Formats: sequence, structure tokens, C-alpha cells
Amino acid sequence: MGAAVVIYAFLVVALTWPMALHLQAAILGGGDAYHHLWGFWWFDRALEHASAFWDCPLVFHPYGANLVVDDWPLAPNLLGFLTRRLGLTLIGSYNASLLLAMWLNAVSVFVLVRAVVKEWLPAFAAGIFFAFSPYFWGRLHGHLGLVHAYPLALFAFCLYKSHQSRSALWALGIGGALGLAVWSQYYYAIFAGGYLVLAYLYEACPVSLRVEQRETARPRVAWMLVVVGSLAAVVAVAVALVYGQDSPFARVQGSAGRLARPMAIWWMSWLLALVCCYRVVLIRRDKAPAPPWDNGFRFWGCAALPVILLLLPVLVGVAQLATSGDLPALKLNLKPEWSGAFALAALFPNVYHFLWGPTLQQALHTWGLLERATIGLGWTAIAISWLTGAYRRAGWWTVAFCAFLLLSLGPFLEISPGLDHGPILPFWLVRFLPILSEARVPSRWIVAALVAGSVLVGLAFQRIRSAGWRAVALGAMLFEGLALPLSVVTPEVPVPYQIAARDGRAGAILELPFGACDGRGCWGAGFPAIRLYYQTVHERPVVGGYLSRISKTVLGRYRDEPILRQLVALQNEPPPPSPVARRRVEIDRESFTRWMADWGIAWVVLDRTSASAALGGAVLRALGTPLVEHGGLAAWKTSRSPDADRAAGT
Repeated sequence: MGAAVVIYAFLVVALTWPMALHLQAAILGGGDAYHHLWGFWWFDRALEHASAFWDCPLVFHPYGANLVVDDWPLAPNLLGFLTRRLGLTLIGSYNASLLLAMWLNAVSVFVLVRAVVKEWLPAFAAGIFFAFSPYFWGRLHGHLGLVHAYPLALFAFCLYKSHQSRSALWALGIGGALGLAVWSQYYYAIFAGGYLVLAYLYEACPVSLRVEQRETARPRVAWMLVVVGSLAAVVAVAVALVYGQDSPFARVQGSAGRLARPMAIWWMSWLLALVCCYRVVLIRRDKAPAPPWDNGFRFWGCAALPVILLLLPVLVGVAQLATSGDLPALKLNLKPEWSGAFALAALFPNVYHFLWGPTLQQALHTWGLLERATIGLGWTAIAISWLTGAYRRAGWWTVAFCAFLLLSLGPFLEISPGLDHGPILPFWLVRFLPILSEARVPSRWIVAALVAGSVLVGLAFQRIRSAGWRAVALGAMLFEGLALPLSVVTPEVPVPYQIAARDGRAGAILELPFGACDGRGCWGAGFPAIRLYYQTVHERPVVGGYLSRISKTVLGRYRDEPILRQLVALQNEPPPPSPVARRRVEIDRESFTRWMADWGIAWVVLDRTSASAALGGAVLRALGTPLVEHGGLAAWKTSRSPDADRAAGT
């Protein structure tokens, strides 16, 4: 195993080049990456106040925010905290967390597959297949928690070992891996639960499916159904082209409307035709050893203990939030608009490859399919698994791979850009389950399929006996995983924020256009995540903010604030056409100054590039000439110190 650990470390550095070259100063992509940089910065401060670990007063000023329901991955933050103790910068610790995650992904899958196939090279190849899949190349650009997928592989490993030895230690490992998954990314905790449920059903129903031709097959009826269905689909297309948005099909809402779409009609005709000619036969499998959960309390108790211990801080934070009445309710994602992975993308090569990647990415981006097309399994992996027939004898791992791949396709099958074809898939039912439906991006279920697929790759390599062919297959898999060169950016903090950082006065910053946003929506004009990175430099509270979930109480208070309502309204208004109309949208200078003093606002920063003419003009007339202008930003320092105002009792 030692050799694999070292080689994986070398490959991670080499295949993510030039990340290591710019480790301390540049990051991949942007967007959510800035949110995670802010999370690393706040983690240090949260540890200093362990009694109020989840309470962050620096966003959504002056009310603050509770981060227990935010997408704040604690395991990556803990890794970043430890690397900062070694002398890395904030950006360096973030990059180190990404590199360590890729390395741990490879090592954890190596451990899993080595336990199954008992050979070094097949396990090593499986680690490469998993760690350098297109799914993770796409997540490197801002989705930090999703890169940390090793808890899911460790969960599968402990589940497999618990079947082999039935030791309580492996039940403890199952619980520990599940708790670690919650700390890394809640999606992976849900996927781990999916593994456990699927394993339970697999053991409880020891049957396999086989498709056989019916003795009384009716091919004429089948072909008639296909012809009629095809004609109906053509008619539906013609009606849609003639009537456009006024098509009778467009008026049908919800799932019924999807079933009335042309391709859905065509699919259903083929399905009925197959039913006329074939049948599904249930074949009982050989009786397997009793699963570990037959031990009842011993298994479940040992599995629950580490989960409770690891999640105790989270449970305390949730309890505190629930008592305050701000705990978001679990909502069912009943909307059929949640699209899954692009079905044909499973056959795509690496969409981030340096040769064909740019062209493929451009086309997928145009169609809005880039993230949903990152489920490519790899031509090499598909070829060796198919040619060696390893999937036929993999049993549970083949079932798990197919089940999770099917879930990743979402509620409806989609085989061409932007069109929903049906038929209904299993995820359509998953949306009605309160906890599973929280994994609201179906395509991310592919990572659970990749864990099982790694075992299939290992079994396929095991069946290749020629050393030469093994070398060719491994080289092809490595070549397919190349995504060089990765593009990195160096975050820069604008001059107005640097000046605000040097200001000795305490006080918050009001950034305009104003926005209070979370993963479900936004009130105002939005809040770019890079503003959170700016806060790591000026270290002042900000009015508004961006988190995964906003407290409904805080958002309600913001909406009730007259000044904020006026700022939001100005951003949405066109330029005043006349001096008379301009007076109607003026910000009252005295009221604005008093409000800023009451809220402890020391600086106002206006982004001229995104502010509307109405908002920009009103702020300029209310505050006068800005103290500093640079790079499209204008900044004002309030005339009176917020601390002095509080001391005076205003």
C-alpha cells in the first residue's frame, strides 16, 4: 500500500499542475471557491469562540447568521486549519485541502478494491479511475465539499468488511464513515444511506432478474405499437411547431405534460412493444451469509455511536436553531424541473481533457449541459469491463453501480440537449422522500455509482492476465484522465477595501447593490461570493451576504427595513426621466445618515459596473463625492464614527 500512496501523491500533483506551482496565491475557477475561502477564514475565528461556534456576526449585519444549515464542510475546513498551522496562507490551505481530497479519494478506493480483489495493480487502477474521473475535475472549480468523497468509499469498505467478518468494529467504522460524510458534504451522507438501504434490500430479496422471450410472443402487435407511437410522436411535433407556446401540450402542467411530449410517446410505444415480446423472470440467488444487521442492537448500536459522537456539535446547533424558530423546514422537491445527468454523457470521454475537452465543453456549455455531462465513465473502463465480462460476476457491486447510475439520470430520461423525453425514472419517486429529496441535484448520485464502478474496474483488471495488456489499459486510463493545464486565477482585493481595512474605526460595510442571498433565492440584486473573500481582508461585518440558507427571521427584518427596501427598489428602477421624477427617488440624506449610525455602518461601497443608474445617482446625491474611486468602485467613509454615535446614545 505504501507504494500506491506515494504514486497517488505524485499523480495528484502532476495532473493538477500548475496548482502546486501557485499553491499560496492562486485558486482554480472562482464563484463558490470564494465562499469556501471565506469559510476557511471564519473557521479560525469560530474555534476561538467554541461556545458560539455556529453563530457568525460578520454577515447579515447587524443580526448575524447561524451556519449550522449552511453548506460549510467541516472536514475540509479542519484539514485547512491544520495546514495553516504548518505555515500555509489562506489560499494555500484551500488548495492543499483540494489536493489532499483527491489523494484521499484515490487511497480510500484503493483500500476498498484491494479488500475485494486481493491484488495490488487492479486496486491501483481503480483508484485512478475514481480520483481522476470527470466528475471530480468539474467539482475542483469551487465545490470543495463535493471533492471530499473519500468518506463514501470508506463507508462502502466498512460495509463490505462487516459482511466478511461480522465484527462490531466494522459497524463502528460504518458509523464513523457516515459521520465523516456529514462533516464533508451532506450529499455523501445521503448517498451512504442509499448504500445501506440498497444493501439491506439486496440481502432481504435474494433474487436476480433475467429477460426471456415470451413463448407466445406477438411481434406483429409489437411493431404495430411502435408504428402507432411513432406517428403519434410526429403529430405531436407538428402540433408543437405550428402552435408554439400555445400548443395544447404546453397547457398541460406537471408530470402529465411531460408524458404528453413527443419522445415520451415514442418511448412508451417501444416499452409496450417489448412487453409483448419479452418477460422478466426472477431467479433466486444462492443464499448468502447472514448480513451483519441480523445481530440487531449490536450492529445498529455500534454504528449509531460514532455517528452521534461526531454529529453532537451539529445536533446542538440544530437544537439551538430549532428553539429560536429559524430552522428551515425540510421541503419535498416535487418540481419535475430537477433535471438529472445527460444520459449519453456516460459514454463521453473526459470533458476536461486537454485535447478534445475545450471543443466538447463549449458545445455542452451552449446547451446548458456541462455539469450534467461530467458523469463520463471513461472509454477504457467501459471497454475492459465489457470485454472481460467482470460485471456479470460482480453481483452486489453491479447492482449498486446500475442503481446509482439510474438515480443520477434524474426523474426523466434526457438523451438530447434541452429536451425531456421520459420515461419516468426512479428518482421521480425519490423526490417524495423528505431526506433523500434534499440531494436536489440528481446528477451527483454518479459519485455513488463511481464507488461501485471502481470495484468493477478492479475486477476487470484482475481478469486481464497479460502484463502487457494491463500496462496498456492502465496507460490509457491515465491518458484519459488528463485535464492539463488547469487555469488558475489570483484573487485581488480592490483598493477601496484595502483602505477600509486600514481604517482604525470599528463598523460595518454596506455594499451596493445590496443583496441577501441563499441557495433558494435572493432578495435584492445579488451578493457576489467574491465579496466574502474581500471580508477576509477588511474584516468588517457586511450588510447582506450569501449563505446556503438564510434565517427567515433575518430576511424578514431586512424586508421590513425602509432604507433597504428603497435601495432594492432603486436597483430595479430605470433612470429617472426628468428632475421632477428624480426627486421622487431621492434618498433622504438625514434619514440615511441616521440609519447608518444606528446600524454601525462605517463604510459604503458602490459597484458602479453593476448598479443601476437610479441607484448610483441617488447614492451619489445622498453621500456626495466619494472618498476613493478605483476599478469601477466608489467608497465613502461615514462622517461620524459609529462607536461615537453609540457612546452618545444615538
